[in-house]
Amino acid sequence: MNATATMVSAGPQRMRALERANQARFARAELKRRVAQGDIKVAEVILTRPWEAERMAVADLLTSQRHWGHTRVRKFLASVAMSENKTIGSMTERQRQAVAARLSGIPRRTLNSSVWPAGVPVARGRAPVHPAASGTARGERPGAGLLRAGGWPRPAGAQPAERLAGEDPAR
Repeated sequence: MNATATMVSAGPQRMRALERANQARFARAELKRRVAQGDIKVAEVILTRPWEAERMAVADLLTSQRHWGHTRVRKFLASVAMSENKTIGSMTERQRQAVAARLSGIPRRTLNSSVWPAGVPVARGRAPVHPAASGTARGERPGAGLLRAGGWPRPAGAQPAERLAGEDPAR
């Protein structure tokens, strides 16, 4: 008799639990829709940590962006050493900051301007490649352009140490 009484009283509690689960699913779906439409950025969701995203996997949130498939998400998460099943609520503050910075395109290190001249394109998440270093377009091995050109370009007006004062500058 005690077993039947428990089953009868479990009905309303089960219905409330189902209702709460449906609300959470609908809220997560709405959040993913807003990310897909571009109304909100994934980095913002990760940093603000809304209640509907607490139990959502990071991979699910990343795939809701336009042009982000499973392969791109897997590569991105591997670059930040994070599991695809990691939930947003279980991320540490340091992980949040790192993922948000990578998504926003902020480089992890500041480049030294004396080494990388202005105007050198920097790909997100990769070290910049100087145009003289990429000799592959001419059928050469990578970096051959640096040897031929005499190293990294010097600032305007700078002379190499081995050039003599009377030499022809056009050389």
